[in-house]
Amino acid sequence: MGEPISLKDVPGVGPATASKLRQIGITTIEALAVTPVREITDKSDIGFEKALE
Repeated sequence: MGEPISLKDVPGVGPATASKLRQIGITTIEALAVTPVREITDKSDIGFEKALE
């Protein structure tokens, strides 16, 4: 198994969104992939449409 992929490598995730995701404990693309959209929107100020990206 390789090294976890950083959020900065995810298309559509800029520095501000990556920072918001890190604040709620999402630090890798793998964690982002398994986190429900509702959890992301409930725990951060990331909007629903942005979270769907």
